[in-house]
Amino acid sequence: MKINILDEAVYSKIAAGEIIDKPASIVRELVDNSIDAHATKIDIRLKNGGINQITITDDGDGMSKDDLELSTLKHTTSKIKTIDDIYTIKSMGFRGEALYSIKTVSIVTITTSNSSSGTTPGYTLSFVDTIQKTEETACNKGTKIDIKDLFYNLPARKKFLKSSTTELNSIKSTLIEKIFSNLHIAFTVYNDDKLVFRTNGNGNFHEAFFSVYKNENPFEISPFTYQYNDSLSITLYHSEKEIFFNTKKYQVVFVNKRPINCPFFYSAASNGYSDYISPGRNPLIYLFIDIDPQLLDVNIHPAKREVKFYDQQIIYNAIMNAVKTAFSNSVKSGITGTTSNDYSSFFIKENHTVDYGSKNSFIPKQHNSIEGDLLDLYHSHKSSIISERSNIPFAHEMSVSDFKIIGTLFSTYITVEKDNKVYFIDQHAVEESHIFKKKKELFEKNPGIDNLLIPFILELDTTNDFINKKIVLLNEVGFSIEENEGNTYTIRSLPSILNAMNISIVKQILKEWLEESEISDRTIIDGILIKASCREAVKKGDSLSPLEIRNLVEIFFNEEITNCPHGRPVFFEISKDNFEKNFQRKK
Repeated sequence: MKINILDEAVYSKIAAGEIIDKPASIVRELVDNSIDAHATKIDIRLKNGGINQITITDDGDGMSKDDLELSTLKHTTSKIKTIDDIYTIKSMGFRGEALYSIKTVSIVTITTSNSSSGTTPGYTLSFVDTIQKTEETACNKGTKIDIKDLFYNLPARKKFLKSSTTELNSIKSTLIEKIFSNLHIAFTVYNDDKLVFRTNGNGNFHEAFFSVYKNENPFEISPFTYQYNDSLSITLYHSEKEIFFNTKKYQVVFVNKRPINCPFFYSAASNGYSDYISPGRNPLIYLFIDIDPQLLDVNIHPAKREVKFYDQQIIYNAIMNAVKTAFSNSVKSGITGTTSNDYSSFFIKENHTVDYGSKNSFIPKQHNSIEGDLLDLYHSHKSSIISERSNIPFAHEMSVSDFKIIGTLFSTYITVEKDNKVYFIDQHAVEESHIFKKKKELFEKNPGIDNLLIPFILELDTTNDFINKKIVLLNEVGFSIEENEGNTYTIRSLPSILNAMNISIVKQILKEWLEESEISDRTIIDGILIKASCREAVKKGDSLSPLEIRNLVEIFFNEEITNCPHGRPVFFEISKDNFEKNFQRKK
């Protein structure tokens, strides 16, 4: 087969096709240019979903005549000069390919001015039969680019365009990402002279979100900033734990304002909120990573959605910790009604306790020395029970709080009145969370290792790419695991806290964890401790004494428990106002 030297007209169109494959690609590239030109307003006008025409106008820096004429040539850019500049780049574009590629496959007209005073003229650049023409014109500072007849000279590519509705939806998705990562810019989008959406550029994520997702019922969106170190920080916006979706459609990650495809983002985020939200429920999370550009490589693909981090594990941990801290702060605020770290006003004064004379009497009153001794005796007795059951010391002398216990529902849910609210508390979930917390603290304080007198064999049903990495991680936290033939492994040592447990439980959860496609050196420990805590805690349907009920309520408020270790909610609440509205005592 003979080697041919391609004509420039041929290889230019081939290269352009890699960058510009649909109208949304043009919108992405031109909006990036507007952002890099410091625009505060960007107006996008579409015809037929962008298939027939795309016009983008901004109020950015604009261009001089010389720069305008250079802008559509191959490999021309204002963003970099040397190859080293790529590794410190923070602009949206830098490759010098976009305008040249767009010009190659469509009819382009550019009007621009870099003068805010109007003392110098603007210029319009257009093409007539591929001949470039520049003319003086009167215009405001900024740039307007008009694109017509996409793929007019590539009929084979043009026939692969989708319907106008599909192409419009693709453009909307592209623009929504740009809007959320540039909240200071006001965007206006029209299609066939009908308003699609508009944002005001006031920096408010909540307003921007509901400006573009008009069909969503409004809900609260909370901001959170997490500083990992001087080179890495994260800003995220998240829904509250009561708001969730069936899919991860509202979970997106950005790096230095670029939306990216990050293979481990969902896993890191899920591990972050799993303590607060039940499995299968997906909260809104828009997460923005601000990182020193020298710590990543964005020059992988023209769309710039693929990046490489020099230390992926740091990014994973930073995402997980940021999400965990954000949801932790949020649920603390929800349970106490404050974002302050001082929760003293929510716990009861020391001169109040419970009248234990009647089984159904839980009204707080002034205590006397006999009742105080009874309370101390109960705490001592409860401590010995839990110590025997789980080898965990009980917390003595817990603060007594200003709540009123109503009773229990279905021998499972404790009902409590406090601060003009009624709380319904899952008795099993509260004690399970308390026991797990204590076990976890013991493990972290004393992560000893026990060699097994009789090693056991673990056989896996499936394999995945993470198993070898997981084995390394397990060996680092106290396991000694050797690989055998097939899918079998010999376990010769365990962390001390696990060796005292039923070995079948340890084997079951170890097997499940190894067969999952996640990596975390603590997930396996947590899984086993959660299982053990679940078995030791009071169960659904168990009848508890008044003292046991009160103890669990104090644990609930003192430890600010919101979710069990599995992620299910521990409680829900109804305010006095809601009660009165339902009984039509209040509007």
